Amino acid sequence: MAALLPGASATFSVVATKDKLGASIDGVFLPDLAARQKFLKSRVPDLVDLTLDEVISSSTKALQKKVGNSKVIIIRSTEIDAAGENATTTTYARRVMDNVVEDLARCLGRLAAIGIGEAVVTADHGHLFFAADRDPSMRLDTPGGDPIDLHRRCWAGRGGSTPPGAVRVPGAKLGYATDLDFAFPASTSVFKSGGDLAYHHGGTSLQEMVIPVIAVKLKVDGSAKAEKDAVTLTHDFDTVTNRIFTVQIELGAASKDLFAGARKVRPLVVSDDRPVARAAIATGVTLADGVLTLPPAVKANVGFMLTDDTVKHVRIQVLDAETDAVLYVSKKDIPVRLGV
Repeated sequence: MAALLPGASATFSVVATKDKLGASIDGVFLPDLAARQKFLKSRVPDLVDLTLDEVISSSTKALQKKVGNSKVIIIRSTEIDAAGENATTTTYARRVMDNVVEDLARCLGRLAAIGIGEAVVTADHGHLFFAADRDPSMRLDTPGGDPIDLHRRCWAGRGGSTPPGAVRVPGAKLGYATDLDFAFPASTSVFKSGGDLAYHHGGTSLQEMVIPVIAVKLKVDGSAKAEKDAVTLTHDFDTVTNRIFTVQIELGAASKDLFAGARKVRPLVVSDDRPVARAAIATGVTLADGVLTLPPAVKANVGFMLTDDTVKHVRIQVLDAETDAVLYVSKKDIPVRLGV
């Protein structure tokens, strides 16, 4: 990620300081996220730094408040790496990756709704992803020597020997002001450094080195404003007294044409614009990853599970799952008084 920072095009290098590997820009050592954030803030004082989840889980009003009058907004996401590195099944990892692509589209819609007209979508690296773990023979011996850093697809250090199936490149040949060498598997193999073989990155394949850069012009037209009578929501309680509670959702008069198709909606429970409950179960409709597929003339019973039992009040919202247009929002706060 350091290669995306201001000044990197002129002075970027990969160095080791006190046996810790990191990037260097304008002589500043950047070993981790905290260092990169501090460096960026020093170059762009009015920067706003948010996560992808913060953007898509905030209301339009709350997001506008967070952004303020800043001219530069950084939105970070680590979901794909986290899923690939930590998932117990490749099926789950693939589902998370697909969801992130949808979340990026929702994020852009949110930005347009608060008046942001331009965005750039990019990544720090690509990855290799296989349908299942592969044969143990794909694991290579490490170069040994004096390793500064070792990952499945990259070794950085001094000395040692280049194992069969790997290549070694001096850091100076990569344009770095360093005495380090870098070794990479020549195929899609990995060094013996733990982890599985289904997902990895850091090597020299095209999939890992060629990254997307998408410049987006956003149409700032207020399309994410509330849709009147798009859905109706009812419930038989005035106060939330249990961590699990149920509401009824159906398409409103404007969408009840029997010949119309189903609509995907995202019901939310928030407190001070922060999500505090998740849609856990639904009857009469399909619920997947918090999204309801709501056909015309069908009333869905949706059960929420409170994830924060310290809140004093909540509001219920229903958003269009594709555009984040507001379809319903509670007119007032609903008190929360949980039993002991």
